[in-house]
Amino acid sequence: MSFIKHLALTGILLSACVLPVPLEEEPEGEKTPPRFLREYCLPQFSVTAQIDSPDEISVHLVVEDPDIEDRIPFRVYKDYYLAPPGKKNSTLLQQDWIPTSTETQEDPEVRIMDFTLEISRICNSSLGDVTGSQHYIEVVVADGFSGSDDDPEWRATTSPPDVWGFFVICHQ
Repeated sequence: MSFIKHLALTGILLSACVLPVPLEEEPEGEKTPPRFLREYCLPQFSVTAQIDSPDEISVHLVVEDPDIEDRIPFRVYKDYYLAPPGKKNSTLLQQDWIPTSTETQEDPEVRIMDFTLEISRICNSSLGDVTGSQHYIEVVVADGFSGSDDDPEWRATTSPPDVWGFFVICHQ
């Protein structure tokens, strides 16, 4: 009987012991890709530009991203879908970063970025532009782009991208 008491006592003690269980690592929070707030981006739909002009087109981006500590990369393309395979990189006009949010912003999830595009790189007579020529300018944002800054691998992104664009109509 002593053996049964001993076994019962051991069972009680073991059931009262807390054995450490390895904890699983928490999955890293999923990033939310940035998106354009299109109603605030400028120019809206289209803009006219004089061929070979030394002037610039002002672009105003408004992007929402809940990941407020991230810098948001963006790229600007001219007539991306018209370029043949292997020539997509030649459509890249500009690439830059939208800075992280600041404490002074009213809504830290909303970022604003202003920049300019050289008209001569869009409406250019040496590239065959004449009055009425149209070009589609696309701005792409994502959490990141594949490839390096020197070889941007066209529009390959590391997260779902968002695209906003406008037409440039060339005239003399």
